[in-house]
Amino acid sequence: MKNVTMCRNMRYNPEAWSEYLEEGCYPYALNLLVNEFFLVGDLIGKRCNEYTSDEDLIRILKEELRKIFDFEVEEIETEYVTKEGETKIYLQREEHTGYYHLLRQDEDGMWSHKYPRELPTRQDSIGQNIEDPDTMVEAPFKGWCFLLRRRTS
Repeated sequence: MKNVTMCRNMRYNPEAWSEYLEEGCYPYALNLLVNEFFLVGDLIGKRCNEYTSDEDLIRILKEELRKIFDFEVEEIETEYVTKEGETKIYLQREEHTGYYHLLRQDEDGMWSHKYPRELPTRQDSIGQNIEDPDTMVEAPFKGWCFLLRRRTS
């Protein structure tokens, strides 16, 4: 990746992404400003797609977040309130197709996400604000919430 800027501020600001329309949900969830699309595992040579098992998808996501971005990764409850230096992301997976999508929790506690060639949004597919990704009105899905914090050693 060229010209990578990982922002610390997880403030919701869709206009800031107008120059990064090609990227999808994964770099957006990390607040990573790159104008390219990549999937979980691409950065460590283990691309995850709709056929990847849930267990492998989660394992590879955690591995990539540790190796590439130097995060400690912990699975948590969605209701967990983050502390200074912590970030929450949510991995959502459709039960029937295997399609997966990532969301992030912004500083104000609301959730947002991004599709390629679109600006970020805080709304689900029927236009409701996402206050809790576990209760989104989408296709039947399962989800996992992860806490990210910079490793200290």
